[in-house]
Amino acid sequence: MTATDWVVVTEKTENGQTDRVVAIVDRVTVGRKLGGIGTAQQVLLDDPMVSREHLELRVDAADGVVLVDQSTNGTRVNGSKAEPGEPLALRDGDLIEIGSARLGFRSLDNAQRIPGAIRSAVVMTEPTLIACVAGDLGGAAADELLATLRELQASHGAGACHADGDSFFAAWDGGDDPAAVERALAFALAAGAIVSEPLRAGWAVTAGDATAAHTSTTCQAVHAEAINLALRLAGVAAREDGPAVVVSSEIADAAPSAAVYGEVRELDLRGRAAPARVQTAQPAA
Repeated sequence: MTATDWVVVTEKTENGQTDRVVAIVDRVTVGRKLGGIGTAQQVLLDDPMVSREHLELRVDAADGVVLVDQSTNGTRVNGSKAEPGEPLALRDGDLIEIGSARLGFRSLDNAQRIPGAIRSAVVMTEPTLIACVAGDLGGAAADELLATLRELQASHGAGACHADGDSFFAAWDGGDDPAAVERALAFALAAGAIVSEPLRAGWAVTAGDATAAHTSTTCQAVHAEAINLALRLAGVAAREDGPAVVVSSEIADAAPSAAVYGEVRELDLRGRAAPARVQTAQPAA
């Protein structure tokens, strides 16, 4: 299972402070002394103001990650005291204060969970580059159209593909194919040309690292972020009669001659701490 939620734990030390990243997979317990809990599911804090089992962070199907305070000394979230025993839904960027420790909560897709079928389609066993293409078909796609898109992605060498209703997703493994970015972009441009009026579809191309190793939380995060960004950008592509394909600026930098790119724009997308740098893309002459 790939983590899409995590906390950055900051603790004070004699030499300043230390930071560590802890992925939230199912649940994580935070406290001073924890027994019977696996090391991957615990955060130990050496602070007398922290209770033995201070709080729990758990993944809820409806609300994403929720915090449940179980302490005697209290927990603050964004400066406000959490009610003991009452589940509190967390949002990307929330700051949790426990004694002298700070836990910064991060979620790549809290507002729109990535479907498990898409995430599992691109899980790798070693860190490697993946190129992602997401399509927003604007309505339930006909079987003939989906069949055409599957044939198209296969002809462009995609290693994974998933279709569901009005969405289409494909991925290319850069570890096996040095031209993964170029192939992904070529597929998106070809798909944008096939799917036209009256069905206005948007396509997005992004890239990031993928891994299945739970010790590599950073790679897990980039993996999920690339998928999440592609899914969200597909929803804003082809708006107001603009080009059907939008790419992250990393794609334009990696394949400068593979398309004609528009100016760099910054888009504020829900669930992201910083604006996404994107460009439109059209077939090169």
